[in-house]
Amino acid sequence: MIRPGDRVFFEPGEEHWHGAAPNRFMTHLAMLEVDDQGNAAIWGEHVTDDEYGQQPG
Repeated sequence: MIRPGDRVFFEPGEEHWHGAAPNRFMTHLAMLEVDDQGNAAIWGEHVTDDEYGQQPG
C-alpha cells in the first residue's frame, strides 16, 4: 500500500500500473527519460472497473 509521502521508483522497462479509488485522492508526478525514438512510455491495456475492483490473486 502506498501512503501519503511515499515515493515509488520503477526501473526502465519495468511494467507497472497505478490507479485511484472513488474515495481516495491521488496525485501522480512522473519524471522520465525518453528512448532513442522519443517514446516516453509503453501504455498497457486499459483496465475495466470490474477488473480494477477485483482483489489481487
